[in-house]
Amino acid sequence: MNFKMAGVLCVPGVINFLGVWLILLFVAQPETMSTYEAAGDILVSALTEDGAGYFYLTILSMVTCATCGVLLFSNKYPLQVMYVIATHTLLGLWLYDWSLALVIGLPLLYFNKARLHA
Repeated sequence: MNFKMAGVLCVPGVINFLGVWLILLFVAQPETMSTYEAAGDILVSALTEDGAGYFYLTILSMVTCATCGVLLFSNKYPLQVMYVIATHTLLGLWLYDWSLALVIGLPLLYFNKARLHA
């Protein structure tokens, strides 16, 4: 079976997490610094201060969405990847907002197809 559409449905998760990072880095900046200088300072503080675990989890989630998308698009281990996506979705409900977890879980629309053809 072909799971290319399920792989494509992993892309919105990557885009959403990338959007979180772009908003964090480029929206609220002091006028005394250049854009990239301010973004670098915000990045360093986000990854070193208290609460940095959340930002590391968003990076891990972005990598997970991208990896699952590539594996599904290349039709490798579809059932195992679907279980990873289901686990990631449940963790997303706990860690993030329900709407972000919904986007993470979009490829699960093809779970039954993966289960039947595994």
